[in-house]
Amino acid sequence: MHHAAGRDPPRRGSPSSAATARRSARCDAGRGLDFAMDRRAELESWIATTHRLQRRMAILYGALAAVAIALTSWNRTVGGFAVLAVALVAICSFWVTAAHNAAHRQKLAELARVEANGGVPLQTAHRRWQ
Repeated sequence: MHHAAGRDPPRRGSPSSAATARRSARCDAGRGLDFAMDRRAELESWIATTHRLQRRMAILYGALAAVAIALTSWNRTVGGFAVLAVALVAICSFWVTAAHNAAHRQKLAELARVEANGGVPLQTAHRRWQ
């Protein structure tokens, strides 16, 4: 494996790699807060988009349920199957979108904890080995 321009990368523990790591850490700390704010805005946008999607799905599934119920007057078997299918798909759809929102809210809470910690990611037991 060759490094760019034919030079070897600095060895671990050498003064140049330590200085580079310190400079990089200082630059990353400033960018980390900007990244957190951008990430927060992105997550809040996704939550709002998912809420809009849920409202649209409620209208769509409401209309489909009305059609399925009307089908029961024509044929109880077909109508019953249609009601069951609409209910199953609606439940699964709302479950998935609610799970997405929960994951986004969890990420927002994690970003808030990192910001409260001065922009330094939290050390947890499962990340200490890295």
